[in-house]
Amino acid sequence: MMLGQTTGGYINPYKILEDVKHVLNSYLVHVRVPRIALYTETEIRELGIPVAYKDGEIIKSDINTYEEVMLPLSKLIEIADNGYTIRIKNRANIPAIVDTLQECLDGLNYAIEESELKEKIKDFMEKVLEINSEYVVQKKEETLDEALGISVFKEAGASTDITKPKIDISKLEV
Repeated sequence: MMLGQTTGGYINPYKILEDVKHVLNSYLVHVRVPRIALYTETEIRELGIPVAYKDGEIIKSDINTYEEVMLPLSKLIEIADNGYTIRIKNRANIPAIVDTLQECLDGLNYAIEESELKEKIKDFMEKVLEINSEYVVQKKEETLDEALGISVFKEAGASTDITKPKIDISKLEV
């Protein structure tokens, strides 16, 4: 079912933003992020930067060490928007993350309410693809090959072309 789609099959432009937010808040990703990225600006301003104490003395602040956590895509978008590095624990999940982000962007194209969320999603997706575009393309090709059964043809030595050229080069005169 497409984002914002009703049970009757119609797209409700007012429901799209709600559906996109639901997808972004419910899609959890196993990541490593700096500990400071887990705190909101308000928490840091009101509570200060957390430090560790031992025997009444401040030990080195470990605020920049990386924490391994499960976070929703919405939090990852926020963390990336604040300029922190995010390390995705399982690289095999990147194509699914990109697909989910693209689905959200496609849905927001139909939304009535214009949102800065669309720009944040687009920026985050560009950051992910900037580093991982070749990997994503490779994985999508492998998935397509499996779906079409092309791996069988490759093993048998048959042609794996799925489109025909506009010009038959074998008939050209030299």
